[in-house]
Amino acid sequence: METEDLYPSSDEESLDGEEIVVEGLRRSRNSTNWQYRGTALTTTDRMDLEDLRMLAIDMETVVAYISAAFTGLAVVAKSRAEQNLPIDRIKKVLDCLCIAVAWITCSLEMTYLDIDDKLYFTHVRRAFDRPKLRTINEILDDNQSEFLFGFKIHELQLLLAHWRIPAAFRQDNAVLKGEESMLIFLHYIRTGTAFTRITHIFGGDPRRYTYHVRAISDHLYNTFYHKISGDSMRMWVDCIDDCRMAIWEKLQDGLVNESSSDGSEVDWEVWIPPEYFRVFGWLDDTDLMTNRPRPARLNESDEMRDTQTAFYKYVTC
Repeated sequence: METEDLYPSSDEESLDGEEIVVEGLRRSRNSTNWQYRGTALTTTDRMDLEDLRMLAIDMETVVAYISAAFTGLAVVAKSRAEQNLPIDRIKKVLDCLCIAVAWITCSLEMTYLDIDDKLYFTHVRRAFDRPKLRTINEILDDNQSEFLFGFKIHELQLLLAHWRIPAAFRQDNAVLKGEESMLIFLHYIRTGTAFTRITHIFGGDPRRYTYHVRAISDHLYNTFYHKISGDSMRMWVDCIDDCRMAIWEKLQDGLVNESSSDGSEVDWEVWIPPEYFRVFGWLDDTDLMTNRPRPARLNESDEMRDTQTAFYKYVTC
């Protein structure tokens, strides 16, 4: 039974409060759908499983040898009984062999149980909340919109248009609505929060959020690649002097505060002649959790040289 066949195929499916016990055979990670790899056999599990199988084979071999010894001792005991000879020593050996067989049999059963635990899984399938907040119209107000996505409601509507978000995406045989993909994508890269922790916001199966983020990442990368490739920074050449003077004026507004090695603070008044002031680069040092998505690779050999540039821009002057 394939692991992926045991789960709902869309966010809209629910279990109506019923607890459904799911059982299945564990497979390697390469043979398990990425959404259900929590049930897959890891490399360590496979090594442990092989060790247990070898141990079981060894114990079965020992039991076979002891069974053969039983047969030989039974023949000897029978001949001694016919000759009216004492057989106490043979009885002691048989008692020891019986104890050994019982112990090995118990160990063998425990080993088989361990093998079953590693080969099969049994758990209760989780029922996720219904999908919610999947359209801009569902957002309560601008405060909620800015808190979750970093934009006001009308700005989200403009973004939806200017990003040229289609009505639907197709990802791995799944059809995704473009608007909900954009909202999940924006919240994910803004907060850097794990999918399992934002299910209270969007509902549905958090394992499927990856499809939404991947769809928007690929769409932006492919649609606006001309803005991050080649000499696209040339569009800023005419604005460099204006940007330089704006930064220079900001730096001259106040004092520069500096902390010395002994913990004291010193204020310095900085004066830089504007004709010598040059902006050499922008460095993003904002202390906020963020996630930088990347377009999906066509195969493992592809290089993603433009990943950083696709989602962060810099200016050199």
